[in-house]
Amino acid sequence: MIIVLPYPPTINHYYCASGHRRYISGAGKAFRKEVFYRVKCAKAPCLKGEVAVHVTLYPPDKRRRDIDNVLKPLLDALQYANVFKDDAQVAHLTVSRSIQIKGGRTTVEVDAVQSSTAPLAGST
Repeated sequence: MIIVLPYPPTINHYYCASGHRRYISGAGKAFRKEVFYRVKCAKAPCLKGEVAVHVTLYPPDKRRRDIDNVLKPLLDALQYANVFKDDAQVAHLTVSRSIQIKGGRTTVEVDAVQSSTAPLAGST
């Protein structure tokens, strides 16, 4: 499935803190709500098992950005929208930055993958 989404908030703008309590910011909630709406409109099924996620980011402006700062909010929003039950299902993740587009955009492709039977390096 391929879904076109708004540009995600960075992790720094997705969460807020009050004392020892962390919560999702207003911008984070608005992003999750928009992702939920677009996934529902696309009639995307909830994928079971491991998934591969391919993300292409189209920044909203020419500011310098770390592409990894938007991954957690994006994956959390996809989980919230029930694309998969848990973002721990993501076995493969690729991210690339493309050209600047006014307002920004994110293209996400999510595919089911065959479960890996090979042990991870260093695991016993």
